[in-house]
Amino acid sequence: NLGACYHNGVGCRKDMAKAVHWYKRGVHAGSREAHDNLGRCFLHADGVDQDRVLAAALFRLAHAMGHPKAAARLAEMGDPASG
Repeated sequence: NLGACYHNGVGCRKDMAKAVHWYKRGVHAGSREAHDNLGRCFLHADGVDQDRVLAAALFRLAHAMGHPKAAARLAEMGDPASG
């Protein structure tokens, strides 16, 4: 949640470097939301260099953890594993 606050500037100044930092911490902690949020950062080059392969991998993991939007994100990317 702290990453999303920095990402959106809610309760603090928007800071994508801090958002990515907290998303990565969330990924390491096993958060499906963090996987999805960090995947979107890599997909849209938001605070990081664009990396569609890494974005898809993060979305696949989020999907495996039951994230409700991860399959749709994979489908939008044209990923065959989205089904």
